[in-house]
Amino acid sequence: MADRPIVDTLALTKPVKVFEELRERLEFREPNVGALRRLGAPFTLSPDGAAKIDTAVALAWAAEMTGLSNDQVDRLAYGDQMMATMIVVGFLGGSSSPSGSGISLEAPRGGAETPSGEANPSQPERLDA
Repeated sequence: MADRPIVDTLALTKPVKVFEELRERLEFREPNVGALRRLGAPFTLSPDGAAKIDTAVALAWAAEMTGLSNDQVDRLAYGDQMMATMIVVGFLGGSSSPSGSGISLEAPRGGAETPSGEANPSQPERLDA
């Protein structure tokens, strides 16, 4: 696995014990094609282009890409599991990091305006504004 390039690194909010070593970071390495046949895709796309993530499959990919066992991935903090999921989906969806995955971990904040101050038709107007 060490010969495959590192595609992303995750600093853990809560270190995880791997054998006798306490890890504070996970390195995600590029998977091989056989993993896609074995694990399947961690998301499906709806006709309108929205992604539906299969977290169980994405976490299996996280184990594959980091060299951890599934049990070790299960011991990650919840937030770390979600970030690992986004890294996997981002990489397999065509981006090497969660910031380029096109998938947001948080609901949009603020009102119904874009950063330029224009009305955003995809956001309902706030009643408390």
